[in-house]
Amino acid sequence: MACPVARYGVGVGVLVLWMVHPTKACTNIFTQHACLCTHVFHPNPPPIPSETQVRLSGKVSSQYLTALLMAAPLCKDEAGVEIIIKDELVSQPYVSMTVKLMERFGVKVQLLDGLQHIRVPGQQQYKSPGEAYVEGDASSASYFLAGATITGGTVTVEGCGSDSLQGDVRFAEVMGLMGAKVEWAPYSITITGPPRGELRGIDHDCNDIPDAAMTLAVAAMFAEGQTAIRNVYNWRVKETERMKVRVFFFKGVTYEDDCVVMEVYILYQPQQEATHCVYPMLYRPL
Repeated sequence: MACPVARYGVGVGVLVLWMVHPTKACTNIFTQHACLCTHVFHPNPPPIPSETQVRLSGKVSSQYLTALLMAAPLCKDEAGVEIIIKDELVSQPYVSMTVKLMERFGVKVQLLDGLQHIRVPGQQQYKSPGEAYVEGDASSASYFLAGATITGGTVTVEGCGSDSLQGDVRFAEVMGLMGAKVEWAPYSITITGPPRGELRGIDHDCNDIPDAAMTLAVAAMFAEGQTAIRNVYNWRVKETERMKVRVFFFKGVTYEDDCVVMEVYILYQPQQEATHCVYPMLYRPL
């Protein structure tokens, strides 16, 4: 997304798997700002309008919006960029985190209608705040929090907590709903899992934590009763078709367009080898 602010042309190489992403929403942003953007495998770019207002779909991914937000302050036009989300915006905590970080680094972001309508003035410069705390990755922390929840142990993760800008810290709350004890500090989370047999299944909307929701799917394997993970239809347009992957590898799983329902099941039979867990997930046709 930094390409539009570059003085010269930029070529972007991608992994083959990334090519399955719905990138049209991203390239349309470029062309709306008078950038010539051509897919190597799709050589006919869409027409190039000249307005500074961008109408963007948010129902597939928030990544296009956050990338545009970070580039927008460098716009040469003082009026900047006005962004209108024309439908539902998924993964909103990631957008809120981006806005807060931009403001921390000295640029103005105007929320005209929450995150659905945003204006970013142009001709701005990012300025160092002098000192910046870099949080740990809350999505990765979910693995350790789930591990404690499943085993009944206690784990403390440092680097994200109650003061975190990251939406995925809410995963700890979800573990609490399943029976874990959760203790919050500004930059750490401590979880103690329930006694064996007391981890319970839940029915939960995970639209704001779609990445951490995949960790929930694993924790659900060890819970008593059914778990329903709802409103995660954007799993289906990631690096893989994540919904089908879970059905393929996990037994007792059903899914609809936006929901995966997990029963108690066993991931691997004793006689099965686990050495090919990852790569079939990426390359095996579903």
